[in-house]
Amino acid sequence: MASRHADRELYCEAGQCMLHAAALAAEYIAMTSSDEYMPRGAVDFEKISDNIREERAVSGDVLSPDVEGICESRHFTAAGLVILVEKCAAFFEKAHMYEMMPDVFR
Repeated sequence: MASRHADRELYCEAGQCMLHAAALAAEYIAMTSSDEYMPRGAVDFEKISDNIREERAVSGDVLSPDVEGICESRHFTAAGLVILVEKCAAFFEKAHMYEMMPDVFR
């Protein structure tokens, strides 16, 4: 979805897509890791966008991180999360939304 928005030069929308992807990855990492330097989940992205609440794993339809085949993409790692956040910031920069960038990198 982000690449389609970027192809149409809708960089703000592309940045929002990447932000949601980063929040999903952060939520999964928070469920599977106890490292203090990692995000606490999607909640750490709520200051940037109120819609991030939709990515929180608080409902009954949450998939267990122990189920094989779930969240095996490279994005669901610390390095993958960094890549998603960097792409998000790059799209916000192209959209001239510089005010979003400090919160993205926190």
